[in-house]
Amino acid sequence: MKFCFTSIKLLFTIRTFFLYSDEISAATYECNEDSLSKRMTFNSLPLIKSGITKAKQPNVLQMCIQGTRFPPIKKMKKPPCKRDHVYVYYGPGTSYECVSNTMYSLRSCLDAKYTLNTIQPDEVKEGLWTQNAVLFILPGGADLPYIEHLKPTGDAYLRKYVESGGKFLGFCAGAYYAGNFTEFAMGTDIEVSGSRALSFFPGTVKGPCLKKYDYQSNSGTIAASISVSSKLKPYNLKVFYNGGGYFVGADALKDKGVEVIARYLMSPVKNKAAIIKRQIGKGCAILSSVHPEYSCMLLDQKDLHLKNVFHQIKEHEKQRVYLMKSLFKDLGLTVLPEYLNSV
Repeated sequence: MKFCFTSIKLLFTIRTFFLYSDEISAATYECNEDSLSKRMTFNSLPLIKSGITKAKQPNVLQMCIQGTRFPPIKKMKKPPCKRDHVYVYYGPGTSYECVSNTMYSLRSCLDAKYTLNTIQPDEVKEGLWTQNAVLFILPGGADLPYIEHLKPTGDAYLRKYVESGGKFLGFCAGAYYAGNFTEFAMGTDIEVSGSRALSFFPGTVKGPCLKKYDYQSNSGTIAASISVSSKLKPYNLKVFYNGGGYFVGADALKDKGVEVIARYLMSPVKNKAAIIKRQIGKGCAILSSVHPEYSCMLLDQKDLHLKNVFHQIKEHEKQRVYLMKSLFKDLGLTVLPEYLNSV
């Protein structure tokens, strides 16, 4: 009789416990009572408000028996999104060849744990990408359409993303767009000049600096000779160039966090900055006026303007891959294990 009475009292207490604990959000409890050597597990009325299951609460049974109201379970915070997505902008203004070569370099250089995505202007302006992005890449093309389709919301998300710890990589038009001011083909019918919102480089990006640019053909392409300041040892190589500029006064902006990674070895811009890096808040941006992402494997050798360039940059393919992996590593990404130790 004593056992039955105790059981009825226990059931009544547990039921009362359920009626009053409307903030509890667990379907199954594992109850540990200090006075017992065994674990007591019981299933009860489904109380699922926040989706938490099998919540471990010590001495739940003892608290029920004593008539103590069970404390509410705090709603669990959503775990932070895993930052393993690389986003490559692919909207109005981008060059198909630039995007294709960028994706090729990402696949051939980065560890397979990263998810590669192209992203449209509307998606950039929605900002959801910032939750899992490890890197945002703005490829080559023409930067005026970038302004038209990204300002002001897209620019604001990009700036905030980098300042909060994100990483940004801009090639050619992406480098123009990420400067504080752009001067392109001044004094010609394709002249472009004006301030830019991102200002990842706190100065002017001016070009084209090696050859006249043509929107309708590849006549402005050459194999540009550059010198890279490596942590191991400096090295020279030839990379694809088409319309890029240089970073005016980059050496005088060290106090603003600007670091020159590579310089031109060709006149009229010999020793001028071709690739720069800058810390911005908690994040980092690398801007390249040349195209180290371009592989000779994707160049159309039937195009007479590209045929000569193909043979020149083919000789430097290993150095190009080394440079790309170095840039990714500088941005905190993991590259494939076939990382070259020397060039």
